[in-house]
Parts: sequence; structure tokens; C-alpha cells
Amino acid sequence: MRKTISIILVLALVLIPTSVFAQAGKSYTSGFQVQNLENSDAHITIDFYSTSGTVAATASYTIGALATQVFYPLSDVAAGFSGSVVISSDKKLASVVNILTADFAGSSSYTGLSEGDDTINLPLIMAKAYNISTWFSLQNLGVSDATVLVTYKGMGTSCTESATISPGASAVFDQSTNTCLDDIANWVGAATVTTASGNALGAIVMQATTTTNQTLAYNGFFKSSQKLAFANVSSNFYRSGTGMQVQNIGASSTNVTLTFSPSAGFPGNTCTQTLAIPAGESRTFGWPQFPSGCGSTSGFAGITDTVNGAFVGSAVVTGNSASMPLVGIANIVTRASTGTLLTAGGSTYNAVLDGDSSLTSTVALPIIADRNYGIFSGLAILNMSAEDVDITCTFTGTSYTVSQNDVAPGASVTASQFYAIAPSYVGSGTCTAVASDGSGTALIAGMVNQLSSTAPVTNDGLTTYDSINY
Repeated sequence: MRKTISIILVLALVLIPTSVFAQAGKSYTSGFQVQNLENSDAHITIDFYSTSGTVAATASYTIGALATQVFYPLSDVAAGFSGSVVISSDKKLASVVNILTADFAGSSSYTGLSEGDDTINLPLIMAKAYNISTWFSLQNLGVSDATVLVTYKGMGTSCTESATISPGASAVFDQSTNTCLDDIANWVGAATVTTASGNALGAIVMQATTTTNQTLAYNGFFKSSQKLAFANVSSNFYRSGTGMQVQNIGASSTNVTLTFSPSAGFPGNTCTQTLAIPAGESRTFGWPQFPSGCGSTSGFAGITDTVNGAFVGSAVVTGNSASMPLVGIANIVTRASTGTLLTAGGSTYNAVLDGDSSLTSTVALPIIADRNYGIFSGLAILNMSAEDVDITCTFTGTSYTVSQNDVAPGASVTASQFYAIAPSYVGSGTCTAVASDGSGTALIAGMVNQLSSTAPVTNDGLTTYDSINY
């Protein structure tokens, strides 16, 4: 049976600075990496769809057993291409897309889609909010035209817009030019996308600022849960900051409580934060500072705010008063100081949904690096089981491993690959978990940061992608 991955590549432009696509005041270019998850050759076909729905190019490749292949530049399409991609294969695949601004000063990542739904939720949408706007691309994963309806909610405003998308194609919605959202200054809210045609949809959301090169991306949600988990959140650790945006997609307001737990060997204290979230809207946790008492003020290197203290760990929804379905994302940023002023560094990843049927004991990490043109990675793997688990991560072409036993439910294993593998290393990884007591079900999920140690401080050298269960 052929297996498919969809990549919403209104961003998939040839990596030539003159071949760009502009949204929210910026122009973009990108490439993608594909990982073969099986122990035999994968024969793949890549179809490039224009925004009108026509196939602009088709190409075939073979990826070796458990190997990865980088598609950079996109030589199978003409310069200036913008659209979407569908990859089909006789083996299981995982894919990560790296996005750059056309001047290579901004960067972000997201994962390719293996499935979608006729309803998509987008927890964080902004229109000229403190110089930040979003835009998002919707891809029709079905075999017939899909007429989509987008509903925005937040700050007392409700707006809609619509479009018809051909099979395989994508359409862009730019909030910086949405006149309805202009009615309220610094608009921040959420969006829900539906289609009456029943077609499966996929989405990616981009956040872009007009004052820095900060560029962030996340995948839209087609599932939800009453309980969410964030694999890696940090505050004031080497000037970091994290804001977690939780959207209530239910019909009633609910009070949501996040519990923060520090990772082993990193600063922080267990603490909680509770916010009321109206139906259809979203709220921000953890920004600009985590709740009082979360941070350690001494005892660790890297603490950059000795008043609020530093924290590195995970966050889990432990309270949901009305049992409403939730989705969420985490924005990771770099502070210019101990306050809220930011540098260019920023990225986004998706919350893990408790009870998600796609959770397994194994995750793929398609891009792992150590000082590859100055870029290195850091991973966080979260225990989504009901019991303690032992987690082990291995990586292609190296004996380096990451492992930790007795990881508690809701806790994560965190590790940086900076100076841990070898100069110029680039490869992929696999993490597996087993129940610590030898029985029960082990479920994990996580994320990977990619950070440039050599990029100018005015560039956004941070990207993040979600691990891929299989």
C-alpha cells in the first residue's frame, strides 16, 4: 500500500533569493527533509501542486533503509514555484520542512502531514498585534474541491472568510490584510476552519514580525483532548521565554490549570497557573514570566534573571473545570534582557494531546545536528504514559545516545547535541520507550530545537519541529 505525506508548501519555494512568495510583509523560501522509517529502500514519488491545483512537476527518488534525504534546493520545479507537495511511498516516511525568509535572516520548521480532517483549529492568530501578524495556508487533502470557512474569535470580535481549494492544492489567508480584524488594535485570538464537503484539510500557521527577523510556524490541529502536554518550556534560562497558547474549542467557558515540572538536571520548581478560557477562544500561559515560585534563582549556570528565576521542563494540563476539548501551541523566544524585549530568535511547536491514538512508544526525529554550519539541535521527549518509562534515543552514523530511566508521567528528557556528537554532524534520530517496571504501555512524544550558534544576533537562528510517532 502506498503511504502519503502532504507538505503545505506555499512556502516550498526554490531556494534562490529572487524566487520568493510574500505574505504579512515578508517573503519566504524553503526545503524539506524526508526520513525513511523502515529497514529497506523507500521508493517515493513527489507531486508538486500549484495553488490552482495543477501538478507543476512530478519526481521519483529512492531513499535507503533508515536514511534521510534533503530536498534543497527544489530542483524539480521552476524558480518562483509556490504551492504544496504530496509525497507517496511504499514505506513509512517522516518529513520536516525548514522555512527561511528570502534574505535567510528568519527561519522556522514544521512537520509534514500524514492525515487531516474537515475541521482544523488554530490556537494563535494575530493581526498587527504589537508588530506581529500571522498568515496560514490550508491544503485540501481530498480528491474533490473543498469550500472552506474560516471563523476568527477573540477580543470580542467574530469574523469569517472563505475560499474554494482544489484537490492537493493550498490557499493562503493573510491576517495582516484582513479588514475585519483591523477593527481592534493589537488583535490576538484563534481560528477554526471547517468544510461542508467532508474533505480532509491540513494547515500550517506562520507568525512574522515587522520589527525583527523572528519567524515562527506551527501545524493546525485536527484532533483535540481535554488534557494537553508541552514537552519543553523554559524561562530565563540563557534568556529564554515560553508562552503557551491554549484554545478552548468546546461550547462552554472552562478554567484550565497548567502544572510545570522541571527536567532532571535543569533549574526550576513545580508550580501551577490557572486561566479562564471562553468558548472558541484562547489564552496565553507563562508569558512574560512563569508564575511566582516556578524559577530557581541560583544553583545553575545559565540563569539570566535572578529575580524571577529560571525554569526548564515540561507543562501538563492538570485541570479543566468544564472538561472542554483543548488544543495548544508553545512559542519559544529569546529575550534581549530580563524583561519582555525580544531578539530575533523564536520558534513554535504543537502541544501533545493526551489519549491521541497516534501516540506510540517510538518517535522519529528527521533532523539532528551538531555544529553543522553552526547549527546544532536539542531534543525533549515527553512521557505520555500513565507510569514511569525508560527512554533511549539513538542517531544515525554515531554511537552517541540519550537515555534516562524512570521518567515520570508528564516529565521529559531534555538533551542538547551541541559538542555532543561531532563537528558538521547532520543525521536523524529515533527514540523509544519501555515501561520501567517491564509491564504496561509506554507512550512518548516530543520536539526538536535547531539553533544556529554562528548566526548574527539580528537573525532568527531558532527553529522547532514536532517529533513523529510511528
